[in-house]
Amino acid sequence: MLGLGHEVTVLESFYFHQNSLLDCCQYEKFQVVRGDSRDEAPMKTLAAKADLMIPLAALVGVPSCNLDAIATQTTNQDAIEMLCRLASRDQRVILPVTNSGCGIGEKGQPCTGR
Repeated sequence: MLGLGHEVTVLESFYFHQNSLLDCCQYEKFQVVRGDSRDEAPMKTLAAKADLMIPLAALVGVPSCNLDAIATQTTNQDAIEMLCRLASRDQRVILPVTNSGCGIGEKGQPCTGR
């Protein structure tokens, strides 16, 4: 998206102390805001400025999800519901998911961690 000239703003908690966004810093239209996707105040501010939102914050994989069920619920579902509530009818939300979000790969079988 940056290579095509779009403005991109990332809300990142840096929970894992990663530097995976360094390659993006060369672009003038790239901005990083430090924050948590579960915090409504920054989400509301950022959402008001966006045409398109792609929420990528998530705890994925059964071991991670089982480690902190509350963080999993608030990050993987509650924050997405809040973002959708904050979005206007003119904005779009693209929600990528993994098997952690859509089950174990068998129709009608949710991922239960067992």
